[in-house]
Order: sequence, then C-alpha cells, then structure tokens
Amino acid sequence: MVPLQRQNQKVETNMNIKEYKDNLRKEIKRNRMLMTQEKVMEKSRIICQKILNHKKYQNSTCIYCYYPVQNEVDILPVIKHALNNGKTIALPKVINKQGEMIFAEIKSLDNLIIGHYN
Repeated sequence: MVPLQRQNQKVETNMNIKEYKDNLRKEIKRNRMLMTQEKVMEKSRIICQKILNHKKYQNSTCIYCYYPVQNEVDILPVIKHALNNGKTIALPKVINKQGEMIFAEIKSLDNLIIGHYN
C-alpha cells in the first residue's frame, strides 16, 4: 500500500487545497483497491461493530449512509440493523446529469436500482 501523507504535512505551495484533496482521494482509493476482499470484509466487520455499539448510533432515529461499491467499507450490516430497528435510512441519489445528489429515504435494500455511481 502507498502510505498516506500525514495530516500535519504542509501542502506544496504550487498545489492548491482542491488539488491536494483530489490527490489524497485518489491515493486513498488506490490503496483501497489494492486490499483483498478478505481484508475489506475484516475491516468492515470491525467498523460496523463500532458503529452499532456507539451511543450516537443507538440514540439516532435517522441515519444517512452510502451503498458500498469498489472495496468501500461494507456498511450493509449497519443499514440492515437500522431498518430492522425502525430507524430511517437515507442514501444518496443522483438527480441529474451534472451529478447533483439528494438523500432519499429507503425502506428496504431489495428495491434499489443501479444508478450513476453504481
């Protein structure tokens, strides 16, 4: 894996913040895509357990999530748990060709359709 830059490192003067963020996102995605499926699932399980045990999750009634793609943390267990426990779940939905998004409430994972970003 390619090591991430430390938070306290200064951004080069010839690179603006947007370029820095774009480069950092690409680096994180590259590292994520290099992970094995087994490693992704192991880390996802740990993260989901931490979320489910967190007081903020337990006390919440509405949760904004994402549907995992491309080796992202698989938070589907959190979404399923939340739906089964009467919490409101909202996922991003692309609403036009410019890529604008809104959060849309879902009642189930069964009726989702593949959108602009999968």
